[in-house]
Amino acid sequence: MAAVESGADCGNVVTQLTAVRGALDKAGFELISTAMRDCLTAPADVFTAGGAPSGLLARKPTLEEIRTLFLRMT
Repeated sequence: MAAVESGADCGNVVTQLTAVRGALDKAGFELISTAMRDCLTAPADVFTAGGAPSGLLARKPTLEEIRTLFLRMT
């Protein structure tokens, strides 16, 4: 926030913040969509062979479960 502290034009600061937020949102959604695709297409034996993180059920999540998790992040 050096730009704000140095007295930069507020319009320019807001424009820059908006651009940064858009880039972070896009990167985040790309990561999430890749993880969702991997999760939905992973062979079932990955989930039963210890591939699931500790505390998760050893089964493939349903599309509805994935959708619910995704919507919580938006």
